[in-house]
Amino acid sequence: MKIQRTIPPSAAPIYLKDLLYGIYGILSKDSINQFESELRTYFEVKHVFLLSSGKAALTLILLALKSLSNKNKVLIPAYTCYSVPSSILKANLKIHISDVNPVTLDFNFDLLKKI
Repeated sequence: MKIQRTIPPSAAPIYLKDLLYGIYGILSKDSINQFESELRTYFEVKHVFLLSSGKAALTLILLALKSLSNKNKVLIPAYTCYSVPSSILKANLKIHISDVNPVTLDFNFDLLKKI
């Protein structure tokens, strides 16, 4: 079996029509503005910001929160993905880690009260 020719079982097929729509969307500034307008209408909000990734969005959110407060620490669970602490550092904030409950992988609320 050649690895280059295998498709992971979770992969979804991409058709030529889908690629052409994607290329059109990238090249057309109108489609981005229209998409932003549709999102504003759907969520009934004044502003919409489209970003390249969830990490970029989290960093922007943290920067906005930082500008509204003098607090500089962010409490996160010890078991999390790389993007979370990376976004916190990118926003020039300090990371405070809390242990998690091994059953639920949520915060250990007994330890959280002490923190």
